[in-house]
Amino acid sequence: MNLSPVGLNAIVDGEGLNPLAEQYYEQCDKHPLETCELGKHLPTKLQLLVEEEVGKPVVVNSCIYRLHSGLLKSRVGVFEALQLVHAPKGSDIVLEGRNDAHPICPPQVTQKEWEYLLKLIYDNLGPPPYRLEFLISILKIASQWDMLESRKWAIANISQLEYGIVPSALALKLGRHYAVDQWIRPAVVDLVRSPLRTLEEVHKQWLGFGVYDVIARTREALEGERKLLALVPMDIKSDDLRSKNCESHGECSSIWKKDWKTYIGQRLLNPNWMFSLHMDRVEGELRNVKFEGMDRGCLDTAITAVIESGALDIQDRYIDMALEMLLTEVPIEMSDVILPEGMDCELGIVE
Repeated sequence: MNLSPVGLNAIVDGEGLNPLAEQYYEQCDKHPLETCELGKHLPTKLQLLVEEEVGKPVVVNSCIYRLHSGLLKSRVGVFEALQLVHAPKGSDIVLEGRNDAHPICPPQVTQKEWEYLLKLIYDNLGPPPYRLEFLISILKIASQWDMLESRKWAIANISQLEYGIVPSALALKLGRHYAVDQWIRPAVVDLVRSPLRTLEEVHKQWLGFGVYDVIARTREALEGERKLLALVPMDIKSDDLRSKNCESHGECSSIWKKDWKTYIGQRLLNPNWMFSLHMDRVEGELRNVKFEGMDRGCLDTAITAVIESGALDIQDRYIDMALEMLLTEVPIEMSDVILPEGMDCELGIVE
């Protein structure tokens, strides 16, 4: 195996080390690693580390990294995640990481993702936001190696990005792929509300055909329900919906139909999807419409009847069905998440 020291500068540069890494440098006894294969490549500070701390060889994509096992354990539990343990004294067992002939070879990780993890561990990160590619790499590694704190850190930082930074198609892909449940429903709701024409090719690739099909069918079904709700207001002519103080219930019924179509129906049918009224917001909008000339008791009774009919809950029911289909019928595609080149810069996220 051709091992080269590529990538070492990213993790042992004396400038920009986080305080915990600096503490490790200061506490270690002087012990030049003259016998270390890569000793001549290492900065002076790293050469002063005790061999036990820096002697764990890790190989990713034919590049060797010598890492501080104590620091990695305390920071992210990497070595526990890779099931590295000390062999009993006198044992013939040769563990990964014991020497250069038996290096640690982290599974299912690219060199770029690995160096992103080292960046998290060793660098003094500035304030967020961080590059989306960086955060997704940490989320991937932390999820597959059960690094709970690093996973929480990645999820928190991705969640804090402003709305629109993470497209809903990507949020749904990440949520399903890495079991981040709190991202799934909001992403499905946004996708179902948005016209399919707004999806770019990369969005469709993130979704995959199965998820795209569920979104498309759910949206089509809701479009029919939305038009029905907009054009056919509930009939309140029945005496059961008449207020005790109402003197002309027929007039109240006419006002209800007219104002419903004007203030509710037209907004539900607004062709500009960004300004259309969503079905789950009809109840709040109903309470803001004055329905001038209508008996107050009849109005309250009519609004209560609409709510109790379940007509305003249709979107939630369809979303629930879509989520159930995604859970039971659509396999999760385990391919890695690939961002378009330059996406971070387009979104205004730079290092």
